[in-house]
Amino acid sequence: MKKIRISLIIVSIIVVFGIISCILDYNLAKNDKKPIFSHQNYEFEGYTVQDIENEKEMVEATAKVYSGFGYKIVKCSFCEKNVYLMILGSNNYPFERLTCNEDMRTKINYDFLDGKLEDIIILETIPEKDLKEEYRKEVEDLQKIEGCSSELKMNKNSNGYITYDIYRSCKLSLMSEDDIEKVFKNKQDILKLGLKQIKKKYQNDNKSCNLF
Repeated sequence: MKKIRISLIIVSIIVVFGIISCILDYNLAKNDKKPIFSHQNYEFEGYTVQDIENEKEMVEATAKVYSGFGYKIVKCSFCEKNVYLMILGSNNYPFERLTCNEDMRTKINYDFLDGKLEDIIILETIPEKDLKEEYRKEVEDLQKIEGCSSELKMNKNSNGYITYDIYRSCKLSLMSEDDIEKVFKNKQDILKLGLKQIKKKYQNDNKSCNLF
């Protein structure tokens, strides 16, 4: 009986600590301060669309996920609410990212907002010797399409080895149907799928995907 009582006391202390730390961290996050009882285990940086003076523009977007004892806190700059609290596995946070490895060089982020595919972000890393003029032209052409952005960035390691990162980002809600078909002509089947279906398709092709 004594052991049961001790166990109940220990469990009660843990539960009370979890509740108190959850409340404190949530209030800190709401006041735009960093939570102190949870650790940041994920950060998203990208772009989203906002109505600015009745015109849609792409703006920088960030989201940070903090994990505590039995809870998660999400600070989001582009969601309906700036702070979300998820307790014991609940998920009231509208943003989900699926990161898939297309091949050894290419990684693709599929960003879902409220269950709908909103952004596709492609990062391809290539050696200097494989950089062709067609890559530069593709970057320039993508910049001209509404809803898309692109960048070519050079990297050089300590041994002098040079690679290039090709960054492509498109927000589907800003693109016309013709542009979507042109830019993602090899991924028309993917665009019709939900998050779980995309993940399953990649896994069936023996390609890895991680959900954030």
